[in-house]
Amino acid sequence: MIRYLASLGQSSDPAGVAYNVKGLPLVPGLIELITREDTAPGRPKEALFGHEGEIAVRAWQGNPADPKTQTAPVTWILGTAWVPYQLPTFVTPSFQGYVSGHSTFSRAAAEVLTGITGSEYFPGGLAEWTVKRGSFRIEAGPSADVALQWATYYDGADQAGQSRIFGGIHVQADDFTGRIVGATCGKDAWALAQRYYAGR
Repeated sequence: MIRYLASLGQSSDPAGVAYNVKGLPLVPGLIELITREDTAPGRPKEALFGHEGEIAVRAWQGNPADPKTQTAPVTWILGTAWVPYQLPTFVTPSFQGYVSGHSTFSRAAAEVLTGITGSEYFPGGLAEWTVKRGSFRIEAGPSADVALQWATYYDGADQAGQSRIFGGIHVQADDFTGRIVGATCGKDAWALAQRYYAGR
């Protein structure tokens, strides 16, 4: 979606360069039109020389040559070159924006687990997963162990959906809709399971 919209141009300034009502909105410091001044030597968009009049986005620049030892920091890239935060072998979904399966299934599971246990809280009141130092497959990192914690099944489910936003797979609307659908499915599944348990 980002690559396609960037290929259309910008939708913020009808009198400006590369205007297209269906293009990306310009957001200072995030989505900008590339100018000659921007690409001058020593400027932040110097690497985009020759692409003046096109759209630049401040984003992850893609996989480093050696993901075990290198990182790929956020920088200015061509909007048409944007990639999700995934391994190069990951196929970016071809949908333009659709309900997130991660959000849906995770929320449904949270509803069912709440029904089974009688509480929305993880046993003991907290669940934790530690991401070990240097365990990323996409780039070197993290530089130290990182502990992820959730008090409720819903917290964990929400973060599963948010991970798809952070990875560039979905937008917020896909996540929120998935949570709503998942809540309905999970509650209905739990209600149906109880009927089966009761022999009805």
